[in-house]
Amino acid sequence: WTSSSAVEALRGVLNRAYCVSRPRPYLWRRLMSIGQVFILTFSLLAVMLVAVLAPIGMNYLTQYTGIAITSEDSHFLTTFFKYFAISMLFGVIATFYYVLPSIKQSFFAVAPGAMLVVVLWVSAAALVSFYLNHLSNVSLIYGSLSGFIGTLIFFYVMNVIFIYGAEFNHELTVLM
Repeated sequence: WTSSSAVEALRGVLNRAYCVSRPRPYLWRRLMSIGQVFILTFSLLAVMLVAVLAPIGMNYLTQYTGIAITSEDSHFLTTFFKYFAISMLFGVIATFYYVLPSIKQSFFAVAPGAMLVVVLWVSAAALVSFYLNHLSNVSLIYGSLSGFIGTLIFFYVMNVIFIYGAEFNHELTVLM
């Protein structure tokens, strides 16, 4: 129920971004949210598993099978898994933009904002990581809570970018 409330919050933000005046009935929204929690959770889990576990699994496979993978092959496979995870992330974000708001729209109408969000998320993740590792004195100020503070900063930046992508989609459809 709590997770479906988070989906409802996302739906509310996207409805505001897309200027939806009449949302769906409450009971229907809650039932959809509960179902979408399961679907979206498994989708995000799949993205994370590909991004993290595929390169690790590739290393274990080479150790136990004895097949020698050259550094060029390893670099190719790592790059492939990275771009595959990014494309899966694009699909998940585009699905969020397509399914959650209470309006009918085409997949091509949500694709530009989803692409923008993926590019900005990857860039912002690198910048926030660099800031927290090299420029910030969060650990001096907050001690053991610095990981929690860093996580909150990261989620705040990612959420702002997510909302910006929806606003971008709406403005793009208004202009066309």
